[in-house]
Amino acid sequence: RRVSPRKKVAAKIKGPQKLELQGGQELVMTEREISSFLHPTLDELRKSIKLNKQGLSVDLSLAVTKAVVGYLGTIEMPKENQVSLQAIRSCIRRLRVEKKVHTMVLMAIFQEKILLINHHGIKLAEYPATQVSFCGKSPDNKQCFGIVTTRKMEDDEAEAAVFSSSCHVFMTEVVASEEEVQRRANAFQFEPTKIADEYKEFPNTADPIIETIETLYKK
Repeated sequence: RRVSPRKKVAAKIKGPQKLELQGGQELVMTEREISSFLHPTLDELRKSIKLNKQGLSVDLSLAVTKAVVGYLGTIEMPKENQVSLQAIRSCIRRLRVEKKVHTMVLMAIFQEKILLINHHGIKLAEYPATQVSFCGKSPDNKQCFGIVTTRKMEDDEAEAAVFSSSCHVFMTEVVASEEEVQRRANAFQFEPTKIADEYKEFPNTADPIIETIETLYKK
């Protein structure tokens, strides 16, 4: 008997699948849920739009800094390696080689946390200030930068405390025109702030973001 291509794909995916999120967290999803997540139906899109018509559930006016950046990915850092600028740069190089596209997100930096928000106003990730341990940029590309979060692992058998570190890699993007700035700002539901010839929420380099994080979260 011939097996249809759809059944062949279904046969390869057995049971729940794990998708990596951030800081060692995992999201367990079934095959059907993964398909729905990647290929939403028209009805699901309408429901999503309806749920988000009221706008962001986060008060962005309380953010110290916010910027539209590209998210390249997250890399779990080896436990035996000490978190350093060199380690961050290694993660940036690796993801720049592996990832050809990036996901645009709004990074909102608050006194107590960093939020990543998509254009539907949905919070994708949250990095508490207490877990932000390091940040740095690429030496050969001033637009790429990494934020390291470190959290304590629950391990009753370990004699000493065990910590897990993750490097989250992003990049800023030069926006060519004011029309494009306004279009992206509208998509993320905020009013852009113009300072001199630049917009604060669309930095040309990672420097303003890194400076804000280093100032707020000094250890």
